[in-house]
Amino acid sequence: MSGERGAALLEILVALAITAMLAGAAAGMLGMGLTTLDRAGAAAARGADALALRRDLGALLTRLSAGPESASGGEEGFRWRGAAPDGAGGWRVGFWRLGEELALERCESLEGPCATETEPRGAARFAYAGADGEWRPDWPAGPAPALIRVTAEGGEMIFAPRVGGAAR
Repeated sequence: MSGERGAALLEILVALAITAMLAGAAAGMLGMGLTTLDRAGAAAARGADALALRRDLGALLTRLSAGPESASGGEEGFRWRGAAPDGAGGWRVGFWRLGEELALERCESLEGPCATETEPRGAARFAYAGADGEWRPDWPAGPAPALIRVTAEGGEMIFAPRVGGAAR
């Protein structure tokens, strides 16, 4: 009779050992699955942020004023005379600057001091192309460039500014 009890005890110990190994493997797979889910969520959030940034920058560059002194820029930012969305569905006309932290600033003039209007959205670098298609780190004061390239955390974005609201 004690032999039967010993066999039953041994069977229980083997079953417990197998169960523990299976539970450990399941916990490892669950942890890996949760990590993958977290990474996918973070990637989706970054993509949504990049899309929102592209939409916002595109809206800012849709209404540049025409004229000989309507825009200037360097690697650290772009200034222009024109309209910017006011957040209530309207537009405000003035001098504007997008700086290296992608905060919109309202300026006193094309080269004058500026006051920040929006929160910074991350580091960025700017480049400009004229009608010849050559990219330059600086844009001299004058008419708006044909293309503006903004390199930020969301990647590289290229915009074709609209002068007076019309495509060039």
